[in-house]
Amino acid sequence: IQGSTVQLTSSISVSGSILTSASTALIVGTSSATLLQFKSGCTQASAGSFLFSSLAVGSSVIMSLPAATGGTWTMGSSTSSLSVASGSSLSISGLASIQSRTITVAGTFVLDADNSIAKTYVLTWSAATQAAASISITVGDTVQWVWTGQSPALNLFSKSSAASFASGTPVNATQAAGSYSTTFNQAGVFPYGSSSGLSATITVVNKVWYGNGASGSTVSSSGTFANTGVTKLGLVSVNAGTFSSSSDIAFQAYGQLFQADNISLSGAVTSQQSPVKFRGSSGVNGTLFTLSSGLTLSLDLTGSVSGSWTGYSTLSYNSITIAGTLLGGELGITSSLLAVPGSLTFKAYQSALTASSVTVSGTFVSTSPVAFNPVSAGSGVLFQVTGSMTLDSASQASGLWAGTSSINHRTVTINGPFLAGQLGVQCNQFSLASGISMIFKSTGLFTVNALTAAGTFTSSAPVQFMASTGSFAGSFFSVTGTMTLDGAGLAAGTWTSPSVIHSSSVSVAGTLRAGLISMQTYTYTQIGTVTLQAYQDTFVTSSLSQTGGLFNCSSPVSFVTYNGSEGTQFSLAGGSTILDNANQGTGNWAAASSINYATVYIGNTFNAGLLAVQCSAFTVSSGSTINFKSTSLFNYLT
Repeated sequence: IQGSTVQLTSSISVSGSILTSASTALIVGTSSATLLQFKSGCTQASAGSFLFSSLAVGSSVIMSLPAATGGTWTMGSSTSSLSVASGSSLSISGLASIQSRTITVAGTFVLDADNSIAKTYVLTWSAATQAAASISITVGDTVQWVWTGQSPALNLFSKSSAASFASGTPVNATQAAGSYSTTFNQAGVFPYGSSSGLSATITVVNKVWYGNGASGSTVSSSGTFANTGVTKLGLVSVNAGTFSSSSDIAFQAYGQLFQADNISLSGAVTSQQSPVKFRGSSGVNGTLFTLSSGLTLSLDLTGSVSGSWTGYSTLSYNSITIAGTLLGGELGITSSLLAVPGSLTFKAYQSALTASSVTVSGTFVSTSPVAFNPVSAGSGVLFQVTGSMTLDSASQASGLWAGTSSINHRTVTINGPFLAGQLGVQCNQFSLASGISMIFKSTGLFTVNALTAAGTFTSSAPVQFMASTGSFAGSFFSVTGTMTLDGAGLAAGTWTSPSVIHSSSVSVAGTLRAGLISMQTYTYTQIGTVTLQAYQDTFVTSSLSQTGGLFNCSSPVSFVTYNGSEGTQFSLAGGSTILDNANQGTGNWAAASSINYATVYIGNTFNAGLLAVQCSAFTVSSGSTINFKSTSLFNYLT
């Protein structure tokens, strides 16, 4: 085939050898009757390549196994273009090594055609044909059962919970005529039968690709590979600039590699029997990976069925959006921007995920712990959950955590349910939305400058809240919801270590249950409920204001400032305050509480136990009560 443009308008069948030109634009005509067929045993000449500047398939091209090339067609070049028009087909038996600057598929494009195209098996379902109803098929094949008017009438049901039709439940009513079909997408042995006692088995094995999978096809496109038709690539290694598929695509990644700078999947894509490493064309991070809404992509389906992953997959892209459902197996993710508006279920490879920005508005489940790390140190920007997130889900039932999850981003926003196992957090700003629960076991340190907890914040272990900059105190700490620290200690009534709140300003308008706690702040305000035991019987604040609620400390409390000097204000203007509550019933006080502030105002009910007071001005307002046992020290000016 020579010439600048060669157009076929009638059929050509080649059984000898083919010699082509890299400068030829080959057009296989638009008539459905036009067929270019390379029969089995056809020999490629011209250095073994089927060369063209462009190949436009407008009808049908069939390429059977070539001779003397190990069953591989070598086609195109880095500057050529390949297109398959709507309603047309390019079908290649065996393997192919395809190079093309652009590949556009609007029709049907098939590699390893003998194995890529799923088969449909038709079985007659009757007592007379029961013996023939046990068959062996491959993953992706369909079985159709047909009733042909026999007597007695029969139903059909699966005896395996793993089958794709309901176990123990007839898939149809008892009938004498009609049909039922199902597609088997995983390997296994699936017994089935009828209520009247018929029994048979479908055995499903994984596909065996050309040459027993010893090698695969390669498809390389430096520009774009766009599929809007039906593409079945068999066992293949893909390398493309931009890969997009808005329609059906089926492939298995050869060598677990699928490389493209940009990947957009918005059409049906087959489950991957093995792990897949998705990354850029040069083997490093690509630019964009998108899995559209409504799609499901399963990786390492073989490992999913066996319960043991066969390896790990990767997603390495600057921007990753999972709007569909990704069942990732063991998966490593590296991205600047990770967005999950859909569903992501996986086991984090090496219990880590690298992303500078994480936003989850869908469902995020990792069976293992996850260390969320930014791409580079200090570059973590945003960690936001508006959907739901579960970490170390495999250990949630037992509470025996497999390891530690961590979050290291400047802003952490939890606006959806968060269940984390053992967790460490390092951030500048943290917020938990009203009505939302966050349940975890703290590793101890929770570094944060500004914290707002409007929802339910529960740690089964003590938590040490300190500033992320390494300075002594954060700037703001607000509880308007419910916060429980050292929940396990509260349940047992014994403390292993103290929680710590070090912040310039602490405000409790909700409920704080803290176990043993070290409180250090400049300004403390309370209108809600606080239950605690003061660590070393000390509560450090320069100014304290309680305008409502209950302050209930089981131990004595010495209210002091950072430097031990006189504080500015100690005001109990509402609610009630109890110190050394563990001994209120007996009067056998554990030790003395103390107050050392310029002004002390008692405007509520204050039960203080053994108490020392040192102040400039002391006031008990009308209708208020202070009950205490003096240490004999009560210094005042007015």
